[in-house]
Amino acid sequence: MANISIKLKTPKQVIDASMLYGARKIRERILVLFDYAGTEGVNAARLNGSYIDDTGNLRSSVGYAIVEDGKLIKTGEFTQVKDGAEGVEQGQKLAEQIAAEFPKGITVVLLAGMPYASALSKRGYDVIDSGILKTRRLLPELMKPFKN
Repeated sequence: MANISIKLKTPKQVIDASMLYGARKIRERILVLFDYAGTEGVNAARLNGSYIDDTGNLRSSVGYAIVEDGKLIKTGEFTQVKDGAEGVEQGQKLAEQIAAEFPKGITVVLLAGMPYASALSKRGYDVIDSGILKTRRLLPELMKPFKN
């Protein structure tokens, strides 16, 4: 058996920089996919919401948050419906508060920021349930390229 000696000619700094660049590109791609999944989930929740929203506050409070290592990276889809300015504000506020609940990794969270949203959901109304289901079905498909 012959001894083979391999000498690394590429400087370690170049290899490290290349790996860091690759990791950043993967992170950016994941954030884009989570943004898409969040938007699709919110669209489904708003479309299928089975409650009467007289003021627009509840639908305006439906949105998503992308959280990375406990920090809010992005919020989306808190769009005012009817006179629902308060809903937009409550949704954004809840998104900021919820970030600390996800201290590790990257997460997308669908939420409804009005305080009475969970009470309606418990009474059988679809507030964000259909949006959560849509996002849960969509994310595994979107993440397939990262499994190997």
